[in-house]
Amino acid sequence: MLNEMQIFNTKKEIVKDLISQLSKEEVYEVIGKANNSIYWIIGHLTGARLSMLKLLGIKYDPGIDLHYFKKGSPHTTKGPEFTLLMSQFEKAGEQLYSALEKADPEWLKKPMKYIVNENMVTVADNIQFLIFHEDYHIGQIALIIRMMGKKGIGE
Repeated sequence: MLNEMQIFNTKKEIVKDLISQLSKEEVYEVIGKANNSIYWIIGHLTGARLSMLKLLGIKYDPGIDLHYFKKGSPHTTKGPEFTLLMSQFEKAGEQLYSALEKADPEWLKKPMKYIVNENMVTVADNIQFLIFHEDYHIGQIALIIRMMGKKGIGE
């Protein structure tokens, strides 16, 4: 799981680098119709990380309400303040990193207690899906930032 641990740490740095270019107002900006803001995407990713922690049996309460960011929910600015949301995204990533560092490789191969998707049966399957899910949304963040006329990943 060393690679997965490194992936979560690298993503944190990519997201921080991308977002560092934005003003407080720009993180809430929606580009085009029926899209979400960077604020919503970070909230959604934070919720996904917390769901994974729960699946891994780790109790972690971020102390913020993330119901605004569930799949299919409309864009909002009503949730927690962005810096707090970003902080929880990072802390949830640190918790995942710690959990994966300690995880028994045989345990990762075992079927999950609750099967969310028939293609994601084991703990490792779910971790791989989370990695894909985050890549997708970080790509969205990078695209939104480029559409704002700012630098993308690695520029």
